[in-house]
Amino acid sequence: MSDAEIGYLSQFWLEDITTSPQQSPPVLVKLAEVKRIQNPLSAGFEQAEATHLESPGRRREFVDTFYEDTDFEVEMNRVPGSPTELVILALQGQNGTYAARIVEYDGNTLVATHDFDVRNIRYAPSDLEPDQVKTGLMTYKAASLVVTEYPA
Repeated sequence: MSDAEIGYLSQFWLEDITTSPQQSPPVLVKLAEVKRIQNPLSAGFEQAEATHLESPGRRREFVDTFYEDTDFEVEMNRVPGSPTELVILALQGQNGTYAARIVEYDGNTLVATHDFDVRNIRYAPSDLEPDQVKTGLMTYKAASLVVTEYPA
């Protein structure tokens, strides 16, 4: 039997600057009706080429430079003007870093909590169509290491 798990009941939390601008510790709110959270844990190092005329085996050589975080997406059912949308819209045009949390579940079982900072990249509401649910797609970039805690 497989040990595979599903993400049912998982949550995305984001710093609420509408009620608590840059408080320490930041106030996080759970975003409503989240459909998908792209995992932000896939980061690595940028590399610079360091090949020289005597590189072994005529192979290119590389050195690690800066830690490179990848963009990740959070998708939700969009309710225009909802508290969740207002929290998201408050970050538009801001050039700061904000606290975020992913609470990962498998059904009713807490699997892990991931805390990190994010930079807001964009919020893209879906097109308005007569037979489609309105959605919103948030794009963020991790701005710190992800600190993961697993339940005991």
